[in-house]
Amino acid sequence: MAVMFLGTIAAAAVAMVALRTGAPMADSALEAADAALGLHAQSVVAWIATWHVSLDPLRTVYNSAFPEVALSLLLLSAFGRRIEAWRLIFLFVVTLLSCALISFVVPAYGSFVYAVPATIKALPAGAGVFWWDGLNQCRSAAIAVIGVNDLGGVIAFPSFHTIIGLLTMQAWFWNRWIRVPVILWNIAMLFTTLPIGGHYFVDLIAGAVVWLGWSVIAERVVKGFDPFPRHRTALAA
Repeated sequence: MAVMFLGTIAAAAVAMVALRTGAPMADSALEAADAALGLHAQSVVAWIATWHVSLDPLRTVYNSAFPEVALSLLLLSAFGRRIEAWRLIFLFVVTLLSCALISFVVPAYGSFVYAVPATIKALPAGAGVFWWDGLNQCRSAAIAVIGVNDLGGVIAFPSFHTIIGLLTMQAWFWNRWIRVPVILWNIAMLFTTLPIGGHYFVDLIAGAVVWLGWSVIAERVVKGFDPFPRHRTALAA
């Protein structure tokens, strides 16, 4: 838990520096990337806003991401699954730091810059925009603090909530009793990244790519991957 917390603090520091660089916001490029894929996040959000049910549970599911990781780490340790626990810690820290570094060149507000007022009004308070004030204040040097809980907002691309969902499903895939509810819960959490997190579809895709890349590296480390097998074979010969 200490390693994970320190990694999160480091990522928060990197994200704060990234915001202070004043790099242009990349929302137009991200929206264009969605359009090129035939996707439109705000169309989905507008459809959700028409549901005749309370949408507050969506915020609860969205906010469960970070507590879910902490709980998973504690339970994996209790079950004696040290490999899964350390893989989860490693991937959480390196993917979060990767997202913070990417935010140097791809800062963004999220898809709600294109939302219509009626859609915003129909969603839970703050949905899609809850971090904007802090982001603007930090970019303008009005404040010099980013809290750990703010990382889910100030790092819009790639989507770290997507990474958390994939990490948690990965961590519990070994347990046939737990993996099904975990998968279902995290699919729901990934769904909330559009109406509550204010993400573009391309944010989710980028988050999945970051998770996949580091997961491949982690798997090779776990299996004792030798990065220079041909070189060592030649030396042995």
